[in-house]
Amino acid sequence: MSIEWQILGRAGADNALHVTVDSGQSRESFLFDCGERVLDSLRPGEIQSIAHIGFSHFHMDHVAGFDGFFRLNYNRPETPMTTWGPAGAIDLMGHRFQGFVWNLHADQPGEWIVHEISPEKIATSHFLTHEAFATAHSKPDRRRDSASIQQGGSWRLEARLLPHGSIDSVAYRIVESPKRNIDPAAMRYHDYLPGPWLRTISDEAEDDDALVEIAGHSLRVGELRRELLVTSPGSS
Repeated sequence: MSIEWQILGRAGADNALHVTVDSGQSRESFLFDCGERVLDSLRPGEIQSIAHIGFSHFHMDHVAGFDGFFRLNYNRPETPMTTWGPAGAIDLMGHRFQGFVWNLHADQPGEWIVHEISPEKIATSHFLTHEAFATAHSKPDRRRDSASIQQGGSWRLEARLLPHGSIDSVAYRIVESPKRNIDPAAMRYHDYLPGPWLRTISDEAEDDDALVEIAGHSLRVGELRRELLVTSPGSS
């Protein structure tokens, strides 16, 4: 797994951060802030592949490029767009969605999930393209008991509120899930020779009760995992 990142925008102008998490089986892209012309260096397909957008706060230099992003993603099929921001995010995003004339929307796909981060909780509302984004469908609040705000298959998204003058600004962090690797010292201790069986015990889809052959002996995957795998924190 790897985390790739790119700072968007020119020096001295509005900036944003584009992050892609590559698990080896899938890629998931994030955009943090969306100032004026920050998307100029991305192809339309790259912009449409972004599934999460997090706003630190809603000053103009952090949102001035959002209309271009919205134009390419307002009716994205299948996968909802997940949006994060500090207090006021739901109302602010709802007003931005409503800043257009909608009369060709009835059969359009698209769902935007807006999360509003406060110190004690996360409030969430859904907006639907086929409703012309007219209604904020509220969901039950989620209590905050840690920095983690969303868990993916191979990553988690964390958020912390920082003071920015008289308002809050959200600092985001993407963290890989803990890694499990083969311990070479344990391999030597048990006198195991490398082979294809190492891929089997490293594959989380394999059941602990499955058997592998090592030097003519059948051993259970779970036993080998306990002997050989070590867990280390993911990068961020």
